[in-house]
Amino acid sequence: MISLSLNQLLKATAPLPTALLSMALEKKTFSWQVWGSMAVVIGGSALAAAGEVTAGRLDEFILGFLLCLGSVLAAAGWGVLSAMLLQGGGPDDRLDAVTLVFYSSPYSVLVLLVIFFIKGEFSALVTELESDSSESMNGVTILLIILGGGLLGFSYDLIHNQFVRMTSSMTMAVMGNSKLVLLIVLSMVWLDPPAHVDWLTAVNILGVVIGIAGCIWYSWSRYAAALTRCYPSTSHAHARARTACLSSPICTALRRRLAEQQKPAPLLSAKPDALTKGRSAGEATQLLEGSEGSTTCCVVS
Repeated sequence: MISLSLNQLLKATAPLPTALLSMALEKKTFSWQVWGSMAVVIGGSALAAAGEVTAGRLDEFILGFLLCLGSVLAAAGWGVLSAMLLQGGGPDDRLDAVTLVFYSSPYSVLVLLVIFFIKGEFSALVTELESDSSESMNGVTILLIILGGGLLGFSYDLIHNQFVRMTSSMTMAVMGNSKLVLLIVLSMVWLDPPAHVDWLTAVNILGVVIGIAGCIWYSWSRYAAALTRCYPSTSHAHARARTACLSSPICTALRRRLAEQQKPAPLLSAKPDALTKGRSAGEATQLLEGSEGSTTCCVVS
């Protein structure tokens, strides 16, 4: 219907509908650094996936284009909805990665079964099993392939959900483009290394470099935004020092103890080394309880 290159070009635009749906459903706002880095990532991924765009019949081309565009929008919608289920509500209302896979898998199986019978895949499977040709696969091989693919799909869904739970749907969309860039690099190096560098290969290489730069820019902008949100009145260097102190073993134990007492973890008003150096856990607890102003720990989203 459409060429693989055009398919990849459309998939490279996934961060854009993800960002729009996040603004509409999650009520999120993004800084100009996020929009700029997203544009760089999309542009780099599109250049990296550029190739010969071939088209057959017009009706088949339109159908293939609409199907690919629909899959991009569906993937963006699923990313945002899964983020709402994994991050929204109170601690008791949020789903974990395994529970989300448990609830979403039956619907995926039903949809795939309908497509399996409509597209005639069942008849093709029966023909393959009944064939006596030496090139046909036996039932055990087909079963192993199905089980192996199912295991890989389950692992991908589990990792995907946990990644969204720890970051955000927008970050997952951008990292999905970095996966596309990585696949293109691996295919160029191992599967189909170019005999010579023509203009199209040069465009692909330029796109890989731009895409990686966009991912780095996006990651840094989210990290800087998290530091500014946690410590608005301090410099980035001092904020990083406080973050390192808060991740130390003694502060981790104190935050856990305060969480059990249903108290918010306070913001350290003193310098990090002044809190932990030469003090026992009891003295540090008294300092924490007596410090002015409190805030909870931030999560980079």
